[in-house]
Amino acid sequence: MQKRPRLGKRIGCCLLLPALACALLPFSTVRLARASPSAGNEDPLNIVLIVGDDHAWNHAGFLGHEIALTPNLDRIAQEGTVFRNAHNPASSCVPSLRTLLSGLHPLQWEARRAALEEEHGPLPRRTEVRFIPTLPRLLALRGYASFQGGKMWEGTWQQAGFSAGMATTIGTLFETVGQEFGRTGIDAFREFLDTTGPEPFFAWLAPMLPHTPHDAGPEFREPFENRGLAEEAIGYFANLLRLDFVVGEIVAELAGRELLDRTLLVYLSDNGWEIGQRFGVPGKGKTSLYETGVRTMLIFRLPGTVTAGVLRDDLVSTEDVVPTLLESAGLRPPRNLPGRSLRAGLVTPAPVGRSHIVSEQIGTRHAPGGRWIRTPTWRYVHATNRDEELYAIGEDPGETRNLASEFPELLRWFRATHALWRQDLERHRTRSVACRQASRGARQCARPNRAPAALTREAEGTGTTWR
Repeated sequence: MQKRPRLGKRIGCCLLLPALACALLPFSTVRLARASPSAGNEDPLNIVLIVGDDHAWNHAGFLGHEIALTPNLDRIAQEGTVFRNAHNPASSCVPSLRTLLSGLHPLQWEARRAALEEEHGPLPRRTEVRFIPTLPRLLALRGYASFQGGKMWEGTWQQAGFSAGMATTIGTLFETVGQEFGRTGIDAFREFLDTTGPEPFFAWLAPMLPHTPHDAGPEFREPFENRGLAEEAIGYFANLLRLDFVVGEIVAELAGRELLDRTLLVYLSDNGWEIGQRFGVPGKGKTSLYETGVRTMLIFRLPGTVTAGVLRDDLVSTEDVVPTLLESAGLRPPRNLPGRSLRAGLVTPAPVGRSHIVSEQIGTRHAPGGRWIRTPTWRYVHATNRDEELYAIGEDPGETRNLASEFPELLRWFRATHALWRQDLERHRTRSVACRQASRGARQCARPNRAPAALTREAEGTGTTWR
């Protein structure tokens, strides 16, 4: 169901930041009138996906947060549709970004790599992306140029299917090449725009913000000092304002080139954050199985098409982003993706949410493995090293009171629901393994020159299945 937001008045924080983000967006005063769906736009639809990093889902001015200052995100929200009940499949960047890049659940991605290695031998680290129908690779079938800027773990920009980018080599265990995007400016994106012609473009812009190090300059820290906040909170909120400034730079660049109003803008975070958390220390934020770790805001803006000024409470997943973007570009999403397009919810009041979301995380030495299930009213958590947990999430958003012992019948339903979800995932574990058709040998399989013909046929909707 659509919810009308309280977005009628302009954001007062602009008075605090005369030289910062508020000045960057050339938006007119926002009206709350609902835009009707476009009957058709002859201009190509550009797509810009902005991915925050460690941005807690409710830390935004337009969501009523009392401390966070996000004037540019507020304005995008005012001119677009916001899903405030969206969830990543995992609470850390690598698996979540894999889903945004491919539409696959992280377990599906791992199954693809395992199947490739079983048939063809070991793959070089982070190169399996060559055999996966990524979002830029699929959009290229509709003539899109594409740019990768910022955080992306999967190989180089060429290996991931982009036509330009910053990831020129594969990064280290904890660093990606090009992750300085945003922190040191957006010139690489500007240079890409200089090369684009009349063809549409897709941009993956993932500044490592408000991620640590929380080293924002004094102009970003000043609004949060002398307010009784702990240093770790000041550092985080300053970095969040710094992220918002980068968003403003991106939007201003598009507006200056007269591209903004024919560009679908999308914003979300790859995972959440618990202020004060420490890497590897158990908590309820990043790397955990809890709501604070996986939930994100999800914003879409496209004047004349996406309904403006609407907050939605539909239960959605970031698995839905790739199908939504593909459908917006006129492509039919591959049939094996677990997500569903949200486009109907962007242009009409139609409900597009799910009755429940199921996910499972692979454990590491820094994060617990386990599963979680979210319904509109309940949240089930079962870490591999702990007993089951059950929370009435609407009444207990902090997941502080475990009700598992009081509802044994619900626990049985959650167990069965997870088992069915896992079976479905297993049935599709070997689909779309490109090298089975692309080559005969492991060495060629590890380094194909181009996307296999089978991928092209499926994306064009001829009915050929890429197996």
